[in-house]
Amino acid sequence: MRVLFLYPNARGMNMLPTAIAIFSSLLKQEGHECRVFDTTYWELPEEGLFNNDEFKEKHLHVRPNQKSPIDVRLKTTDVFKEFVEEVEKFDPHLIAMSCTEDMFPLGIKLLSKIPKKNKPPVIVGGMLATFAPDLVISYDEIDMLCVGDGENLLINLCEKLEKGQDYSNVMGLWVKKNGTITRNPMDTAFSINDVPIPDVGLFEEARYYKPLDGKYYRTFPVETHRGCPYKCSYCNSPSKEKIYKDAGEVYFRLKNIDLSDNEKYGNCAPSKATFYIASYGYILLVLGITHYIDFRNNS
Repeated sequence: MRVLFLYPNARGMNMLPTAIAIFSSLLKQEGHECRVFDTTYWELPEEGLFNNDEFKEKHLHVRPNQKSPIDVRLKTTDVFKEFVEEVEKFDPHLIAMSCTEDMFPLGIKLLSKIPKKNKPPVIVGGMLATFAPDLVISYDEIDMLCVGDGENLLINLCEKLEKGQDYSNVMGLWVKKNGTITRNPMDTAFSINDVPIPDVGLFEEARYYKPLDGKYYRTFPVETHRGCPYKCSYCNSPSKEKIYKDAGEVYFRLKNIDLSDNEKYGNCAPSKATFYIASYGYILLVLGITHYIDFRNNS
């Protein structure tokens, strides 16, 4: 079956979304076809979204950046028309949107443009869906949502959709049908050591480059752990730890370091300066030498 991922991102928020890349890799292993519609390179000031890179430079948060090695051309076409055309062309059996609260309004507006006669089922995942599921499921454009990690859920959901089976009992899935909402309990935590190499090839090459200290580096996300042992008040990890604990699970998991090392070198051939990003540290590969820089504040 065909799955279209929707990432309603703002210009300059250029961290490649690891979750979508992981889900795509898992679903392709199951024989499914995946694409992504990523709004990162559209300028959308009318949607209240601004260029984050320019904002940080203007307010002296970062050094002015050199020109990117890849010529990034902003898209000036109508993003809503482009999205509808992509849906019509790809004809997905499922649209899966991953978003945070600031991205959600744009995602809803994009979904609202799909003609009802062509609209496939829509599922939403991410922090907003996990912590405000009643709000998310209340929107007419949303048919399902995922609470917690989505690896097992997406695999099971796509299998049932492909076979034409009832999917209302998939663990971790909330389903809205005929005005009734089915709220399934959260699924068991997916083994982080079973997470495949993310399908970063799903995204255009310009998404690999990230500004740092005035320069651009070719970057790829490497997940070394999920969750965090610290309790920073500004972070979502303590809250995720709590909801998993309430479900009898442990959210904080460390990945086998050998698997992380294989993933780091398996993502791409090392270049002159390749920069890998973990969730609270940087893994920097320069001329084949790996460095780790921890930038988490003890707060």
